[in-house]
Amino acid sequence: MNLQEFFEISLRLKEVERTGWKERGVRKPETSADHSYMVALMVLVLGKKRKLDLEKALKLAVVHDLPEAIVGDIITKENWEKGGNMWNSEKLSRERPAAQKLASLAGSREILELWEEFKSQKTPEARFVKDVDRLATIVQAIEYHRKGNYKKPLPPFWDEKGISSIKDAQLKNVLHSFLKTVNK
Repeated sequence: MNLQEFFEISLRLKEVERTGWKERGVRKPETSADHSYMVALMVLVLGKKRKLDLEKALKLAVVHDLPEAIVGDIITKENWEKGGNMWNSEKLSRERPAAQKLASLAGSREILELWEEFKSQKTPEARFVKDVDRLATIVQAIEYHRKGNYKKPLPPFWDEKGISSIKDAQLKNVLHSFLKTVNK
């Protein structure tokens, strides 16, 4: 356990600019830390009155992108039709050791277990957080679009594929309320 090193590495999340925004020419794009914060906030607000372990869902939101502090924000070929850096299996092979290292430094097996749970998508909480993760990304794209903060078009983030990636009906309703405000 080395908490100082754990937090020093974790602080790097505030410097990891999200790759999709950089590729779209967004000025001052959100970081992985910004994104994780928004996912956690959305989980807190949108997770109420659900049959979920809200504390677990919040923990999943906090750690879901933690390995990016070491490996960066990697877009996979499965998730990016016009490229992507690598296949999801390769991304996982890079992220898993990073998650293991961070959990070890924190002296917290729970961090690794939560990260693995999020990746496996086997629990209702993990699936909910994944949908919120997607929702937060689309909402951010809409915000950049509204502000004209892009060089390459952002509507592909909320095309049919993007919308259908959110499985939760209530979250889709939230998304549709945002989409009503967009001038495509």
